[in-house]
Amino acid sequence: GEYLMIKEKMLIWKREYDLPVQFECYPGENVLPTQEEALKKLIHASKHEFDVAEQKVKQYLAEQNPDVFPGNEVANIFCYVVPKSIYVPHIREHCIAAVLCYYRLDLEHGLALVFEDGKFQSVGPEDVVL
Repeated sequence: GEYLMIKEKMLIWKREYDLPVQFECYPGENVLPTQEEALKKLIHASKHEFDVAEQKVKQYLAEQNPDVFPGNEVANIFCYVVPKSIYVPHIREHCIAAVLCYYRLDLEHGLALVFEDGKFQSVGPEDVVL
């Protein structure tokens, strides 16, 4: 659907990103107030929430790729995961927004960091939110 190309500056894991935002919209529909709220809450999510996300992402990487990370040690997350955009699904009841990431070990599916009300919820392939 139609959406305005907006970008948001975000500090994620001590690095600053200029991330394009995509609101999921059906033809003839407008961006929902919950979508705008979800974006706002994601942008203002606390550093703590991203610290939690970082731990969960490292855990996810180690579980998915034991051969790459013997001993479950993921030293540098940026070698594997790089934020690329923000995606806000068309959901009326919940304030859900995701940071979509390039994922070096599975470029096809990427990774989504899913937040609800500005709190980290889960990590998984992008299609969990798309």
